[in-house]
Amino acid sequence: MHLKGTRAGLLAGLGLIAIVSQFYRSSLGVIAPELVRDLSLSPQALGLAGGVFFLALGTVQVPVGMSFDRIGPRRTVAWISVFAVAGALWMSLAHWPRADRRALPGRRRLRGQLRRAWSC
Repeated sequence: MHLKGTRAGLLAGLGLIAIVSQFYRSSLGVIAPELVRDLSLSPQALGLAGGVFFLALGTVQVPVGMSFDRIGPRRTVAWISVFAVAGALWMSLAHWPRADRRALPGRRRLRGQLRRAWSC
């Protein structure tokens, strides 16, 4: 059974995921001045943050590839997309007035831990 428009919707969804992924990869360079100012980061700490981000991307390549082989690309991309959307929504609430009290109770603690880790 072939649903009309399914292939176009799938391609549009995958295209959107690729665009968002590329945005996250390049956004650190775009928001660098704000990160340095708001978090009091040194250039070395900012470079470390970018390096850790790309190290994390490289680290998950092997498990994602294994998931592609074991459960297929459709299910793998679907599950990864669920986590990516949840993370994006969580981060979008970071400056929401009620987020400090209800939605993100550990955000301040995490921010403090990141500051300590990056100041080394």
